[in-house]
Amino acid sequence: MNKKLGPGTTAIHGGYGPYDHALPTEPVVEAIHQSTTFAFETVEDHQNAIFNNLVYPLYTRAASGNPTLRLLESRLAALYGAEAVLATSSGMAAINLTLMHLLKPGDHVIMGRCYRLTHNIAQLILGDKMGVEYTLLNSDDINDFPKFINERTRVLMLDVPNNPLITVIDLEQAVNIAHAHGITVILDDTCASPINMQAFDMGVDIIACSLTKYLCGHGNAVGGAIISNAKLIKAIRSGLYPRIGCAISPFNAWLVMQGLKTLHLRMLRHNQSAQALAEFLEGHPKVARVFYPGLPSHPQHELARRMMSGFGGMMSFVVKGGDKAATAMTNALKVCKIGTSFGQAETMIETGWMSHYEWSMEDRISFGLYPGFVRVSTGLEDADDLIADFDQALTQIEVDVNERLPEPASESRLEWKPTITTKE
Repeated sequence: MNKKLGPGTTAIHGGYGPYDHALPTEPVVEAIHQSTTFAFETVEDHQNAIFNNLVYPLYTRAASGNPTLRLLESRLAALYGAEAVLATSSGMAAINLTLMHLLKPGDHVIMGRCYRLTHNIAQLILGDKMGVEYTLLNSDDINDFPKFINERTRVLMLDVPNNPLITVIDLEQAVNIAHAHGITVILDDTCASPINMQAFDMGVDIIACSLTKYLCGHGNAVGGAIISNAKLIKAIRSGLYPRIGCAISPFNAWLVMQGLKTLHLRMLRHNQSAQALAEFLEGHPKVARVFYPGLPSHPQHELARRMMSGFGGMMSFVVKGGDKAATAMTNALKVCKIGTSFGQAETMIETGWMSHYEWSMEDRISFGLYPGFVRVSTGLEDADDLIADFDQALTQIEVDVNERLPEPASESRLEWKPTITTKE
């Protein structure tokens, strides 16, 4: 069969199976190798594997890995159209491991509008612990990036669509600018998934993402992945990976593989429900603004249409009346779950301060998290039920329907460092 398999078929059948093909049968559902250690018959067999770089399972957290982990990695590589994948214990582990591998003291990294904890990595680990210079950009305009490139810039880290603002930047243009300066581009595509966006076709060098969200899709497993060329994955696998100890567990790897089998179907439903809910919210008099790339009013709508085959299940919006009204509306919801994750079967909602509690009000507003901001991850429920739930919740709050959003952050906040308040 010479025809390239579609993403749905690849998510089910991609990769190889760790089975004894001398047997006439094999299990349809992948096996779980729930073992930390793998034994050899002789010491010589172990030495042969070590010194000849044979890919035998030795230890689950080691470079040689575990058959269940390796199957997940090969399936993800097929789904993304990449040479190699390294599965990790979480998405943050994947991002952290990638940045630590690529950067050394004195280097410089530029981060676009990224997930809050990705910014925390820059501030608390790269900057405070490793001596890496960092620039955090509060902008979606790709023309702002070259202003901060210097001779020590090694990495451009992007999050597209951004979480939680759901903004989009021109990946192809970003890659062209970065590569012209010898800069490696890392993308967190967790909010998009490989079903909605094929980032490697746009020239991205590395994808570091969460498997916990859409790829698993059921809120029952935590994992992450680094996806790139074979040389880089081999270097990380044999270098920092076993020494930091951030392997995904065999059971979580198996759960992610089960989720992958319905990824293409689930993403279609997420896309459809989010579009319907976003259109309803945009027309509601108690909603100041909706941020969803599927809406023509979204500032990057045309760019998103060009880059993505679907707009995803994530949106955010601002309730008139500020945080008090947003909290009252959120508490009044019956179907939606209040929580800080996304990408699973259940629709999840959080207010702006729930996820960004470490930031001051000034920093939240500067970033775009206005008073009344909420983020919604549409699940797999019927769209009509979600719309009805938000309708009844909004009906219960009293607001000034003539209220308008404050002006966007000024140019002076283009480069910024939010104050992080941590608890001991």
